[in-house]
Amino acid sequence: EGVAQIQQAILLGEAAALWGDVPNTEALDNVTYPNPNYDNQLEVLSYVQNLLTKAISNLGGVKVSDFYNNGYVLNEATWKEVAHSLKARYYMIVKNYPMALLEAKMGVSSPEASLMAFHSDAEGSKNLYYQFQVELRGGYITAAGPSHLYNLLNGTTARLLDTPGDSKRLAFYFNGTNINTTEEGYFAVDASFPVVSWIETKLIEAEAEQRVNMGTAGEPAFTEVRNYLATAYGGVFPTSTSSGDQLLNEILEEKYVSLPGSLQVFHDARRTKNVLGIPIKKPNETLLPQRFLYPQTEINSNDNFPGLIDLFTPTEVNK
Repeated sequence: EGVAQIQQAILLGEAAALWGDVPNTEALDNVTYPNPNYDNQLEVLSYVQNLLTKAISNLGGVKVSDFYNNGYVLNEATWKEVAHSLKARYYMIVKNYPMALLEAKMGVSSPEASLMAFHSDAEGSKNLYYQFQVELRGGYITAAGPSHLYNLLNGTTARLLDTPGDSKRLAFYFNGTNINTTEEGYFAVDASFPVVSWIETKLIEAEAEQRVNMGTAGEPAFTEVRNYLATAYGGVFPTSTSSGDQLLNEILEEKYVSLPGSLQVFHDARRTKNVLGIPIKKPNETLLPQRFLYPQTEINSNDNFPGLIDLFTPTEVNK
């Protein structure tokens, strides 16, 4: 039950973060509520926190790894760490930095304990980015254009914290100007994909620590991540000596670079009013897109659909 509640919390939390108001209390009961009302975004995210609290109390002696982590078994303790990392994520999204800090410190405690989506080369189990790029829509995801991430990694755009090791990371993420779907690439057919990772958790901790305690308070967790990256990529990832806003932005940029393909960088960009200056590609637009659009299926099937909302209208948490 605890594992199932974690799954529900992830899906509901991401839905609220992306769309804003979404059905929750009246959802999934088509007989009683054929047209479910939409719950307020903040109320949904509060519900997610309560759901994760229940999940933690229900994780007694569980060992589940069938669809995660390529054989690394998440036990009761590591599943609880995942739940705490998720609590940190959703507190961060609503800008409750003290609680985000508290939960991150109880979150995923090692890279090996990260929650990773399992993939293989079997039909129905392939990495979704691989499927999209290789089998469905070749050329749709490309660094040509250009990609801000690609430019940060290849040195066209200067990093806030000089990172020579990015040359190694560039080759892992990209194959030329395409995302790297080769056998050794980040988006290989059988490459696991982080759902809740140690890197995300430590960078949440670093950002929240800096926001709550200021100065160089975020540096220890940030340093852990940079040292890990140096080992993982075999490159030079200097640690930061910064403080204040400079340190904060270095942490945010590292998260942007370290979580390619993750929704979390989209959440961060909106939450911080694009403090990193990610280029806006729509002419004459001053905002990054602020939400996902409600789908046509919802318009067609739910009489309580709240109406069209512009792509550039911030959700409540980011107003």
